[in-house]
Amino acid sequence: MVTPQGWMRQRAPDNRVLFKPWFDPAMLDRASLVVISEEDIAAAPDLRAQYAAATRLLVITNGEKGGTYYVDTELRQYDAVPLTISDLTGAGDVFATTAFIAWDRCNHDTDAAMTVGAYLAACSISRSGLASAPTPDEIDTAFVLVRDDHPGSQ
Repeated sequence: MVTPQGWMRQRAPDNRVLFKPWFDPAMLDRASLVVISEEDIAAAPDLRAQYAAATRLLVITNGEKGGTYYVDTELRQYDAVPLTISDLTGAGDVFATTAFIAWDRCNHDTDAAMTVGAYLAACSISRSGLASAPTPDEIDTAFVLVRDDHPGSQ
C-alpha cells in the first residue's frame, strides 16, 4: 500500500508546508493499493488521471462526501458513514489502513474494503486523540456489515 501524501509536500523558506507534485509510475505500479485525498491533488487535478492509469487500485478520499476508487481504471464510488464529528485528525490514515487490511481479508473484494474503511474512519472521527483508533467491537461490526452486504467477501 502507498499513501503518497508525504511525498506531495515541501517546506517553504518560511516553514509553511506547500504542495509538491509527486508521480512515480514505477513505485505506483508495485503497490496493490494507493490512497490519496482530493485535498492532496487539488493543486494538480491532472494527477488523478495519471494515478488512475498507473495503479491497479486507486482510492481518492473526500471526507464526509465519501470518495471514488478506480479498479484497473474503472471508476466507482463509496459513501461516507455519517457520524458526529469530534476530531478529523487521522481519519484518512484509519481509512487507508483498514481498507487495505479488509481488501486482503475479504479476498480482494474492493467494494467490501471500501465499506470497512469508510465505517471505521467514521468511527474514528467520533473521538479525539488516541481514543480515535477503531475498537475491537467496531472492527467486528465493520466485518459484519461486509458479510451482510458482500456475502462472498469473507
